[in-house]
Amino acid sequence: VEQLVADELVAAAQAVVSAFAAADGAGVVAHQGKMLDRPHLKRAQRVLALAAEADGSVDNSNGNDYPIG
Repeated sequence: VEQLVADELVAAAQAVVSAFAAADGAGVVAHQGKMLDRPHLKRAQRVLALAAEADGSVDNSNGNDYPIG
């Protein structure tokens, strides 16, 4: 169950990062009926960085390498 939740969080974070990447530098994006701003992007990047650090299974090649700490 915990792995399923983690997988869902990683997938959601990847979707947020992708939405911002597609918005070409915009500060706010619409995603799944919600407005997201930069703090949402930073949090998504952090989720991806933590997931990558935990098991190395997340691809950080798309700029999803938000520094931890």
